[in-house]
Parts: sequence; C-alpha cells; structure tokens
Amino acid sequence: MNQKQRLTFLDFIRGLAALSVVVQHSGERLWPGFATFSRESFNIGKLGVLIFFLTSGFVIPFTMERGRSLGRFWINRFFRLYPLYWASLIVAIVLAAAGLYTWPTASFGHHLGLYLAANATMCQEAFRIPHAVGLYYTLSLELFFYICFSMLFLYDLHRKSILWSSIALAGAAVVTILGPILLHRRMPMAEVFYFCSIFVGTCIYRRWLGHIGMKALVALLAGTAVVAIPGIYLNYIAYATPEEHFGFVAVFFPWLAGYVVFLVSFALRHSAFPNMLSWLGRI
Repeated sequence: MNQKQRLTFLDFIRGLAALSVVVQHSGERLWPGFATFSRESFNIGKLGVLIFFLTSGFVIPFTMERGRSLGRFWINRFFRLYPLYWASLIVAIVLAAAGLYTWPTASFGHHLGLYLAANATMCQEAFRIPHAVGLYYTLSLELFFYICFSMLFLYDLHRKSILWSSIALAGAAVVTILGPILLHRRMPMAEVFYFCSIFVGTCIYRRWLGHIGMKALVALLAGTAVVAIPGIYLNYIAYATPEEHFGFVAVFFPWLAGYVVFLVSFALRHSAFPNMLSWLGRI
C-alpha cells in the first residue's frame, strides 16, 4: 500500500477536528444554551483541538524523517503556518480598530505595538505576553513541539518516542496533579495535556511503522488516562478560576472521544472515509 493511501485517514480526522472547533466557537456565541452545555456536559472544541495535536504528533516525525532535512522542514512549516497566521492577526487588528473586537486584556491596548510585534513571532507565550486572539495558544504549543522535536532529530534521539512520551507524562503529573495540591491554585491543564498528547501521537506513528509494540502503546494510553483524570478534577473543579470552570464530564469525555476517534480512524486507515470531511482536512 502506498504512502498516500496509508495517510488518507489523517485528512478525515483533520476535517472532523476543524469542523468541531468551528461548531464550538460559533455555537457558544450564537446560542447561550450551547455555551452552557459546552461548559457543563461536552465541549466539542476540546475534542477538535486534541485531535489536531494527536495528528501533529503523527505527522511531524513523518514529515521530518521523510525529508531528512531540518532546513527543509522549517521552511515548509513557515509557509504553512505564518502567512495565514499573520492574515488572522491583521484581521484582528482591523476589527479592533473598527470597534468590533476587544483585545483580551486591558494591558494589551496600553502596549499595543510591543504586544502585536511579539504576537507576530508566534512566540509571545515565551515572553509572557498575552495572545492577541485566545486560540493562538494552540499555535504556540505547536511551535514549541517543533523546536523540541527538531532538537531530538538533530541529535538522532527522535525515534525514542515511548521514552519522551513517558517523560512528558511524568512532567504533566507533577504540574497538573502535584502543582494544584502544593500551590493551591489552578495549573494550565489543557496546555500540558495537549503537549503530552502530541508526543502520544508520535508513538502512534511509531506503531504504524512497527517500531513499538501494542502493549507499550496501550500502557502509555493507560498512563495518560491516569494522569488526566485527577488533573481534570483538580484544575477544572477543585481549583478552577471563574473563566476556566468546566464540569468534569465536559472536559473528560471530549478528550476521551478525541483519543477514541483518532485510534479508531487509525485502525480503519485502509478504509474509505467521508469525502466532505476528507476534503476539509486537505485544505
């Protein structure tokens, strides 16, 4: 089976993820009942974002190892990410100038030039500068993973996916479980969990290549659940802030569904997938 056939399932799940995010952010602005449902019962946006990160974890090592060149990889990533990212930033600036968009913090307007310049790099989180658009945090995570994986690739350590995923998971346990208990405050659960999930995606890629066994992958998935369950409770319930208060099931079940959708799609990768979602994933 050729490369194109083997990766068709990724187009489908990318399309599903994109549709989920659009439905989430459109629905919560149009219907108050949908926003309440999203916070208390099932947040479809969290499902979509998780699928995106699992997909990145699968695709990035595939892309980098196929090209065998960090330079080529970064040029490709730059043109895939930055032009559209800058276009969205310009739209935000225009809407804010027209009074149709409000910057996320009061300080943003006081330091507009500096904050916009930092956002243009996509590295604003490293400078502890607010995102011009809240959802930009997902791109910062993506970029951070590119940097981490590039360093591993540079030193020929990138194939040890189970090891790096286990280390990321152990770090997540410290941050999202011990952190709230010891510091008595909420930690960035979503960001940490998504970052771990990118590494899990690399392990699914290794499973596709036959480099790791099913038992190792199942053990990693079980460990992910063991960390996620108390982490969700501590950060979204016990130490939640008003803006980050979600019902336990509203977070747990979308993340569980995201893993199930990805793994089932991976298992059925030789099957045909709906053309509409596959087309949406390709674009």
